[in-house]
Amino acid sequence: MKTKYTVLVSAILMGTAFTVSAGPPAPPSPYGSGPLGRSSSPNMFTSEKAAFAALEGVLQEAEAVIYQGGCAAAAAKSPWNLSVLVDLDGSGGVDVSSGGNPQFHLDVAQGMPVLQPPGTVYNVTGLGTNVFAGSSLPVYSTIARYNRTGQMMVQSGNFDVKNVNGNFDKLTGGVIKDFYRTDPMVRSSCIYGCSSVPVIYDWGLQFVSKNTIPQDKWWQRSAATRSDGNIGKTHFVKDRLFSDKSTAACQIEIWTKGFNDADGFDQTGTLYIRNVKPQPF
Repeated sequence: MKTKYTVLVSAILMGTAFTVSAGPPAPPSPYGSGPLGRSSSPNMFTSEKAAFAALEGVLQEAEAVIYQGGCAAAAAKSPWNLSVLVDLDGSGGVDVSSGGNPQFHLDVAQGMPVLQPPGTVYNVTGLGTNVFAGSSLPVYSTIARYNRTGQMMVQSGNFDVKNVNGNFDKLTGGVIKDFYRTDPMVRSSCIYGCSSVPVIYDWGLQFVSKNTIPQDKWWQRSAATRSDGNIGKTHFVKDRLFSDKSTAACQIEIWTKGFNDADGFDQTGTLYIRNVKPQPF
């Protein structure tokens, strides 16, 4: 009897394991044959690097609000207007507003470059009476670091958000992603323009921690085109893959368009938060 029971339990456990887990996903198509080489380097402008770091800051502020108050509450206040302005030296900022009322502002500026190994640094900060989706965001401070070719970026820092008890949760976050350029690329949907223009993509992951303990994990993708005779477009999407507090699906999306060239980055658009499952980019 004991032997039959052991066999039965083993069969149930094996069946459960194979039913619940489908195994890890396959790598995205650009990485199927191994790490990307320098030939795929996007050769990003200084203003692009700074603007993308600032937009990452907006996404992290959204993640803080979602972590604290839930996705549904934040999505109910969506969408918001967004504008990014960065000069050719990498100095500028991003503003988020709703119905003409300012929500929050983040500054971005190029820091001292790292010489060994070579790389570039951008500081993104927000201090004051920032409010987003009804939540107070008094402090935001992160540092974005790009490698020599600008293909890999990590961004880490601190951001506070007021919790339901009126106290401030001190959150930390980290991003790791890499950029690659397809030249040229035609998208059948014409989202990024119907002409053959280069597209700069990125793919990466993000975490949010509280008191050093990981809480949320996000999946990041973006695509951008430059304004070389066309309207430049930038598209960021983040989907929550795991949360210690909630199983609700959540997505953050940014769409902007305008100028993006060697002289600077000047685009306006919309920020969305939605209760939707991860979808193909």
